[in-house]
Amino acid sequence: MYDYITYWKSARDNLRKKDLEIIFKKADSNIFKNALEIGAGDGFQSKILLKYCHSIICTEYNAERLNIKLSDQENLKLIICDAEDLNFEKDSFDFIFSSNLLEHIKNKEKCLKGLYNVLKSDGIMIHTMPNRYWKLLNFVLYYPYIAYMLSNKERRKVAFSKLKENSTRDNIKSKNKLWVNKIFPPIHGENYNHFSEFINFGQKYWIDLFKKEGFKVIQIRNLTLSSSYRFGFNKLRKLCMRFGFSSSYAYLIVKNGSNPVNLRYFI
Repeated sequence: MYDYITYWKSARDNLRKKDLEIIFKKADSNIFKNALEIGAGDGFQSKILLKYCHSIICTEYNAERLNIKLSDQENLKLIICDAEDLNFEKDSFDFIFSSNLLEHIKNKEKCLKGLYNVLKSDGIMIHTMPNRYWKLLNFVLYYPYIAYMLSNKERRKVAFSKLKENSTRDNIKSKNKLWVNKIFPPIHGENYNHFSEFINFGQKYWIDLFKKEGFKVIQIRNLTLSSSYRFGFNKLRKLCMRFGFSSSYAYLIVKNGSNPVNLRYFI
């Protein structure tokens, strides 16, 4: 029996692993002393990040998503925590990481203020976010994806489950118009419509937002190319990546006026 969920998760994890390989390509082991990961999810990337950190605290808002088995990992601590309400001492971490999280935060300014408070003056942040190519791919491929999912009995169960989930999202104005959520692709982040999300997935939006909260974006790096539908086409995807196409960016960030020693591993 074809297990689409297992395939989807495996494809997702492969992309997440590749993203970290791109980000930490030049980094040595244990270059950071105390690290913080917000929005750790199931902790797949947390285990990889631990290679570069003496210790790491992994936070996740949804307790059901956390992999409790990770608590057995030495120097890795799991905490149920909202990224908008970080309860850590000032200057606690020399490295902060998130993967595809900030676009889901409702009060981004509050979140970034909290991150500024807990990041050391010579600390580094890396946040990965989807970009406009990702948004276009997910809009254009939505209907082929629906057709593909409905063409098989087992996939139909997954499709209807996802449609129901999308219809109960509470982060868009159209949440009461259930038919809208079934006809059109769901909004990915905390924007009110697809156009505003497309605009806000651009680099300028994030650069300005980080600058407003006292940060400076040192570098923006292309990561992998994918959609959320996991159609495959690996050869075509790799070819497009060679020509500079990606569906997400890694933002390398420091506090204004800071020049951390560990920047040499990333630029």
